[in-house]
Amino acid sequence: MPTPLHFSDEEMDLLLELSRPIEPAQRSAFLDAVAAAIGEQASGPGLVHQVGRRVQRQFWTPPELSPNGPAQSSSPCRRVLTSRWRAAINLILDRIDERISKLEATP
Repeated sequence: MPTPLHFSDEEMDLLLELSRPIEPAQRSAFLDAVAAAIGEQASGPGLVHQVGRRVQRQFWTPPELSPNGPAQSSSPCRRVLTSRWRAAINLILDRIDERISKLEATP
């Protein structure tokens, strides 16, 4: 059985904040996936945030948006639009993570 991870208060705050946009039923699985991804690595707020953001993308489902109010049905056109938005958001998040990594690597 793997050794349980011990997170600092700051790291737990980060994880709880990252879990907020995830459906409540999925949050426990999200936290388990983050812990598995971190594994035996030396932990710290930077690593927890970076891994948490990467894992968050696997669990987050963007809301369906409609200019005329809540969506009544999930049409094929709406699903394509939603998948394109998800891809665009993930690309933006990847670029942000790259910039953060570069900033953290700079002395």
